[in-house]
Amino acid sequence: MYRELIVPKAFDAEKLVLYVTLHQFFRLFFLPPSLGARVQLTTKLKLCRTLVDNGANEKYHIVEQNDLYQTSEVVKFVDPLGILWVAFMAWNLAATLACLFGQWILAPVSWWEDTRVGRNLETGDEIERREKKTEIEKVD
Repeated sequence: MYRELIVPKAFDAEKLVLYVTLHQFFRLFFLPPSLGARVQLTTKLKLCRTLVDNGANEKYHIVEQNDLYQTSEVVKFVDPLGILWVAFMAWNLAATLACLFGQWILAPVSWWEDTRVGRNLETGDEIERREKKTEIEKVD
């Protein structure tokens, strides 16, 4: 069984803001209970101070609540079964296989370009050597 856990993290007494970390079990109403997601979030609570017992004690009341979910936790809401993750991985595998297949099919084209067209291309080193050779011939 998963129980909720609330851990206070920080309290700003001047601004009356409390930050707490919560662990909760989230489930969409149309899904069975076993398909819920266990998530962690940080909640920002704005508080209001009231005096009780003729000013002897103070109580804090929540005026505003702001739940802050990490991106990885939001995915659990959208895809509690993990189907999107499997689909994403399948898509990546298909793209990788398509790239490998394309490289294998087009390898002869690359070979032809390297052997035929590549002979006419000069690298920077070859150009420098040719220029030095021409300068030496001019000096002689």
